Amino acid sequence: MDTKRIRNVDISQIHHLPMIDFIGNDFAIFDDIKDMSLSSYPTRLNAACLTVCLKGWCKLELNLQQCEMREGMLGIILPDQIVLQGERSDDFAGLFIAVSKDFMDMVIPTMQQLFPMFFMIKERPFVHITPEESQSFQEYHSFLWSKVKLKDNPFRKEITQGLLLALFYEIYNIYQGHAVQERIPKSRKEDLFERLSVPFQSPIRKSEVCPIMPIRCSSPPSTFPP
Repeated sequence: MDTKRIRNVDISQIHHLPMIDFIGNDFAIFDDIKDMSLSSYPTRLNAACLTVCLKGWCKLELNLQQCEMREGMLGIILPDQIVLQGERSDDFAGLFIAVSKDFMDMVIPTMQQLFPMFFMIKERPFVHITPEESQSFQEYHSFLWSKVKLKDNPFRKEITQGLLLALFYEIYNIYQGHAVQERIPKSRKEDLFERLSVPFQSPIRKSEVCPIMPIRCSSPPSTFPP
């Protein structure tokens, strides 16, 4: 890959979408990407992207690995991962949330017990979810969107962070369910962070927290058959 052609992309570059609401360059929520042009060059995302596919399919390369997302799948792309967009079906539809690294850094120090989730996401960025889990994501998406629209609310940002934290707990529960069903052994890093995630433990220094974000895929993400 020609690294000179990898451009950085952040939330400010999707402000033009017709059906989107955002909080500065920190948070964006939308449900239509028809006006988002496909790039023939790889990009490095300066944000996390949470997606549930409601219909159709799309293909992409994530850190040089071929991936495909279909109806009934949850997809999470972490900051600093390299994405090359591929084809998508004409009927592709989904729900989308984009969160900047800075915005996540404001939430992550408060959710120490969720650290293992990011290792799971790194290994499996796309997973099948149940209709009930999809419905739960849709409800969070709808509620978040309604709060982000309240531009006159001086606590809009804090409310969004609180709801985002709750959504991450829901996502962690989904990934834990997959780990149990498939009996995926924990890596040493996951085990270490779970040992550290004990209530009333002495505060973790920021230097100990920062390595979690951004996370880079060091091993190939898996693509799951429909």
